[in-house]
Amino acid sequence: MYVCTMTSRDPEHITPELKSKLRQKNRLMRAGRLEKANALAHQVGKELKRRSKSSFCKINGKTVAKHMWEAVRKLTGRRLETGEIPGVNATTLNNHYAAVSSDTTY
Repeated sequence: MYVCTMTSRDPEHITPELKSKLRQKNRLMRAGRLEKANALAHQVGKELKRRSKSSFCKINGKTVAKHMWEAVRKLTGRRLETGEIPGVNATTLNNHYAAVSSDTTY
């Protein structure tokens, strides 16, 4: 196997072994050795699936959906962000759409 450096930006489900296998797969793909690269990709996929399943086994998504979605966001790397625009709230939106949607010729 190849030596690889783990950083703080790497997801927690990526291990040094998996990262090394992914790099090896990329080298094989660039070299045109597609069969070996596909076999390695299959191994990596199985390991990632196993690791991601284990992170969900402790969560009961039927009773506490919030915890399930937190785990999904953690796994996918997405963040829950609410984009707030200064000066825009429910009242200003209602006033805007009331003014836009009024038809004076009706």
